[in-house]
Amino acid sequence: MSKFAHLPAFDWRKMSPLGWIVAVNVAVFTAQQVADVWFRGHGVFERFFGLSWEALAHAMVWTPLTYAFLHEGIWHIALNMLVLIFSWRAVAPQIGQRRCLWIYLLCAVGGGALWMLVSGSAFPKQELAGASAGVFGIFATFCFVYWDRPITFLLFFVFPVVMRPKWILGIF
Repeated sequence: MSKFAHLPAFDWRKMSPLGWIVAVNVAVFTAQQVADVWFRGHGVFERFFGLSWEALAHAMVWTPLTYAFLHEGIWHIALNMLVLIFSWRAVAPQIGQRRCLWIYLLCAVGGGALWMLVSGSAFPKQELAGASAGVFGIFATFCFVYWDRPITFLLFFVFPVVMRPKWILGIF
């Protein structure tokens, strides 16, 4: 008998969309880091899953969505997931989990499309990576839902600052 037999089995079907998004982002980031070590930092994941004109020209039609699960470092994923979790958990009770998921996915694809339009003339050609567009979509939704509600956050994790979401959204 296993020493873990007394623990209940985890039911993946009961996980929220937020839980799935965070889990997939962390899993992909971990695989990305392992691949970078394995292939000595040649950006294998970025080439196959990052969004770029070159990837689309090579019929990599999945990249407008998969780019949103890549990250360029531990701080990139940590800050994205932190903002996503706090914003989603405040907004989901108001608009629902399914709407949050649709906002996240549409903003991720829309942000990628906007980046493609802007970066069309950029040189050298680079791949886009990161969940920032989807995260910003959820954060903007938070700002619209709680437009005038004062919130407190720690500037540099030390100084408490009280602002209204409408001003935060304007700054970003």
